[in-house]
Amino acid sequence: MNDFDEVDADQFNKEWEAKTKCMLEISKVTLQLTGCHQIYGNYPAIPEITAGYSRVKTLKERALKLSIQRN
Repeated sequence: MNDFDEVDADQFNKEWEAKTKCMLEISKVTLQLTGCHQIYGNYPAIPEITAGYSRVKTLKERALKLSIQRN
């Protein structure tokens, strides 16, 4: 039996949905703050979905810096 056999599908789906909602909200806020759809090069407005969850923290930090700069 490997690790994939141990995955709880319902729990995975709940976590995926929560992460996706969080990323969508971050993207919306970033779009409001910057007025642009592209944040990292050619990635779409929600780069975490295509580039991995490791960018969530970076995106939050950048949005915070932009918010501070605008104020």
